[in-house]
Amino acid sequence: MAAVEYSELPILLAYIACIKWILIGLLSVLFGDPFGLVVSTAVGIIFGIVEYAAAFIVLNYILHKM
Repeated sequence: MAAVEYSELPILLAYIACIKWILIGLLSVLFGDPFGLVVSTAVGIIFGIVEYAAAFIVLNYILHKM
């Protein structure tokens, strides 16, 4: 297993956020809501950007404190 560098961590968290919301959208399609995939994909992209920014800020704060 490859080690994740500190600079890659925010991007990794953003991908996880996007994938999480896309999976929620796929589950909503299974329960009969076809527009759920579109909405959750949009929410996933927005949350991915927000989580990327938050992780970037927190990571920079931690690294500058060390």
